[in-house]
Amino acid sequence: MREHDDLLLVAVGDDIGVYALARAFHEEYRCPTVALVGPGSTSRRRLLGLGRVLRFSDLVTEVEVADIDDPESLVQALESVAEAFADRTRVLLTGNDHHAQVLVDHADRLRELYLFPPCPPEAFAQLADKEKFEQVCRRVDVATPVTVRVDLAELRAAGGREALADLSVDLEYPVIAKPAVTSEHLEFYDRVDGWSKVYRLADRSAVDDLLGRLLDAGYEGVFLVQDYIGGDDTYMRLMVGYRDTGGTVTLAATGHVLLEGAEGVMRSAYSRWDADGAAAVTRILDEVGYVGLVHVNYKCDPRTGKNVYLEVNPRAGNNNYFATAAGANVARAVVDDVVDHRDRDQVRARDDVLYGVYPWRWVSQYVTDPDLREHLSQIERRDGMTSPWKYRHDSGLRRRYLTSATSWLDWRQLVDNHPAPGEDYL
Repeated sequence: MREHDDLLLVAVGDDIGVYALARAFHEEYRCPTVALVGPGSTSRRRLLGLGRVLRFSDLVTEVEVADIDDPESLVQALESVAEAFADRTRVLLTGNDHHAQVLVDHADRLRELYLFPPCPPEAFAQLADKEKFEQVCRRVDVATPVTVRVDLAELRAAGGREALADLSVDLEYPVIAKPAVTSEHLEFYDRVDGWSKVYRLADRSAVDDLLGRLLDAGYEGVFLVQDYIGGDDTYMRLMVGYRDTGGTVTLAATGHVLLEGAEGVMRSAYSRWDADGAAAVTRILDEVGYVGLVHVNYKCDPRTGKNVYLEVNPRAGNNNYFATAAGANVARAVVDDVVDHRDRDQVRARDDVLYGVYPWRWVSQYVTDPDLREHLSQIERRDGMTSPWKYRHDSGLRRRYLTSATSWLDWRQLVDNHPAPGEDYL
């Protein structure tokens, strides 16, 4: 019998990151998951099972919350779930920026009901706010892109669109623009024309157009306009990590990205230990005193060959299963810390594990370096492509249909919007 047979994962969200957490907990402890999700899709999409990646899963029970993005509604729903499963040891996690903020803001109330990493609010804020993150990186000698700060509230007070002509953006083009606080920007998903997680802008007129659309939508937050680090997706790097309550990074999985979408969500990568990258992330986490799971995006600048750190997301990422697939199970890291209060040495992911939501034959065409493609092809022939979708303990007919159809539709959308193999986005 496995330990912790009364364990229950309670997760907030319905994306692939939540499914990855559910799978990791099931692999390690055979425990079920209850996921709090938003209102359902249209009846046709619900019938087809598309757009809801948890549907038809034997691992997950969904609890629909009508106003899941309202903090009080979410906390009340979590209280109800805790009452319904009072006989379980309940671990609470999320991979969504907004919901992660809610858990931090209401930690005192929720900690009576759930076990979850006790992240100090000030530590969370220094990573969640990318402007503060840049300041942290400077303190610990970690490179970030050259950045121009644009306060939309100040810009509006100075005259709005008419003030754009006086705004100095002393950067070489193309550039990247992104919100300082992702959760604030998510609230404008339906209000900003052409909303995107990250904006790639070819020239100054594109910067002015974006800022104008944000002003028109009533956005009041800070946007960061940054130096664009060139190179295709294979220059991207990632790390999935966990820093425990004792201040030790007990889980670290680093890797090379192979393919990601226009919105910056990784689709495929292979694990490769990057000691310098892990050390840089550790310095950042130690500096702020962060506790919990992180997903880190950084890039090897082809101009210098050095890493530039883009963000440390203070939450489980969409691709947290990357670590579990490579032998560093994220569930074990969390449970060892918050349930068992067990000290442990750092667990590192194995090298040369190929991970992705698409088959290798699809991904391989975007790996243009012939030596790298051959190396990865050998890994695929030996071990296959590890997909977060494909789990033998969750492989009912409807589930297989859902994962296959969702992957195919996502692939078609990526092909339509992704640069040609070997090219970057600008």
